[in-house]
Amino acid sequence: LLAPEEPRCHRIMALTRLAGRDHEAAEHHMRRALDINPYDADTTLQMGYILSLRGRPHDGLELMDRAIAANPLHAEWYHYDRGIALYAARDYRRSAMAFQRLPYGPERWSTLAAALARCGDLTAARQCEMRIRKNDPGFSPADHLRTSIEFERPEDTDHLVQGFEMAAAGCS
Repeated sequence: LLAPEEPRCHRIMALTRLAGRDHEAAEHHMRRALDINPYDADTTLQMGYILSLRGRPHDGLELMDRAIAANPLHAEWYHYDRGIALYAARDYRRSAMAFQRLPYGPERWSTLAAALARCGDLTAARQCEMRIRKNDPGFSPADHLRTSIEFERPEDTDHLVQGFEMAAAGCS
């Protein structure tokens, strides 16, 4: 790092490591960013996201709640990260509510479809899947969910993909 005492550098390094699927290093750098500046809501939320991806969604959600309390006028990406954590915690209804707060995008609607299917709203889940097929015919939701959400444990990725497949089952 060029600036080892700059928390933003550690936060960026954490996200870079997460993208490379080095979860341990991502957590290390995010913890270092929080050690330097424990009052940064964005870093707190992203630490919660990393914990959720590492299989500890309840710990992650506690941090996310703190971040949202500290920054109630937060950026909309908070809803996406929180939606992933809620899905990982098997709180599908609240996960869907988080994703519904986001504008249309095939990535976001893929996760929304999975959450809606898991909470039993198959009609709405199928509508999401059909909207993706209509508006973004070259986009593969299942591939996106497998490769773009950095769960550490394969079973967490499988759980998300299977949720989307439940949504898509009635759309063939």
